[in-house]
Amino acid sequence: MVVWCGLLAVVAFPLSDDQLSAVGIGVENLRLQWRFRFSARSSSPNFDRSIPGQPGISARDPSGTLVIYPAASHVAWATADRARCGRCARIAQSSFGSVTPGIICASENVASVSIPGVIRNITTNRPIQKREKKVDKKALNWSELGFDYIETDVRFRAVWASGEWGEGELINSAEMLIHEGSPVLHYAQTCFEGLKAQTAPNGDILLFRPDLNCARMASTTARLLMPGVPESLFMQGVLETVRANAAWVPPYGSGASLYIRPFLVGVGKNLGLRPAPNYEFRVFVSPVGPYYKGGGLSLIDLAVIDLDRAAPKGTGAYKAGANYAGGLLATQMAKDLGAQEALYLDPAEHRYLEEAGSANIVLVMKDGSVVTPKSESILPSITRRSVMTLAAQTLGRTVEERPIDFFAEVDQIDEFAACGTAAVISPVSKIRVGDTWHKFYGDGKEIGPVTQALYDRLTAIQKGETEDTFGWTEVVPI
Repeated sequence: MVVWCGLLAVVAFPLSDDQLSAVGIGVENLRLQWRFRFSARSSSPNFDRSIPGQPGISARDPSGTLVIYPAASHVAWATADRARCGRCARIAQSSFGSVTPGIICASENVASVSIPGVIRNITTNRPIQKREKKVDKKALNWSELGFDYIETDVRFRAVWASGEWGEGELINSAEMLIHEGSPVLHYAQTCFEGLKAQTAPNGDILLFRPDLNCARMASTTARLLMPGVPESLFMQGVLETVRANAAWVPPYGSGASLYIRPFLVGVGKNLGLRPAPNYEFRVFVSPVGPYYKGGGLSLIDLAVIDLDRAAPKGTGAYKAGANYAGGLLATQMAKDLGAQEALYLDPAEHRYLEEAGSANIVLVMKDGSVVTPKSESILPSITRRSVMTLAAQTLGRTVEERPIDFFAEVDQIDEFAACGTAAVISPVSKIRVGDTWHKFYGDGKEIGPVTQALYDRLTAIQKGETEDTFGWTEVVPI
């Protein structure tokens, strides 16, 4: 049932012959142990709130979207005029202020109902049943995988032309045929995202906060004058590609995951410096192992390089392809100095921490607080955002995002970690600046306890090993 209340949407419970019935405050049929969690989502990068507990409590975010997650069921979100199943991406339009039954997911009937001025709860006599799905996996040595491209069976493609997006489709070919004048080739009009799918102990395939990847791509496309990829199309591409390549998702306990790469490129006949006439959105996947050699939670070294990652007021806060091409030399220089990755300081004064070449930075200070650098040229990492939430809400730590003067505060840093989709959380043993190595927890020989705890909590949620009280994971229907 979808209840519309002003701009507030209360969303998506599957109907069956047993029927769902609207009741007053409180879920009456407690023996079925339905769990409800209200989670308000927003495009604001600092809005990160979930409200567990009674269904009578509601939360409104700036966009007017409210989401309810029933346990072990398809989930959905809604706005004032439509609803989408979060597991299979089917969309149903809803006339505001009317009752419109519709099918919005592959296996469940969902009706949208307007009850102006009233929010009601629901109950059912239908127990929740787990649907077991078995997928024959590819014959790979999963535990030995590196972070390398492996071609899988299919990928997703959608084209923007004449001012609108066409229907997306799954295709077999990994090759792209584009015009020689395409702006992606000359002016780097391209952006991408990265997220992972992992297998839970019960066999579910889980995504981690894909809505934030979609929001970040929208921010990047606006900066690069590219057409935004609608969330419905983004999620369709991700879900269909993962589902079609389910045999390539590494099994639970293998230490590997399925890396998902949505990307957008500007294509078509062009010569002058201007936006492309057409665009192609694609999603491909590849099974991968750990980003850094050693696997799991292993120590890495960084080196401060006398190169800037991005200019002030530039594109550093966006996942634009050109940012990464410019960082290749810095990474090579860091490796020549005996480190795995480059560490960037701010481009204006070369004093304040920015980020590593492929990851954000999280610090545990000697006073116990967890701090992350603040700068307008840092890419907003979804992993970092999640780690800071976990530090505050599960470890009870004081957290802060602020400028960090590396040279003035280095002696106050107890634990230093790099974090990102690929790296997850990687503890930093030491950092080279000039000819000096600055060592961190345990004289650079041990993994700090806070870093370990954050890694354990984050990966347990991502792998479905513990209850996701934040509503961060999403099940891919198979």
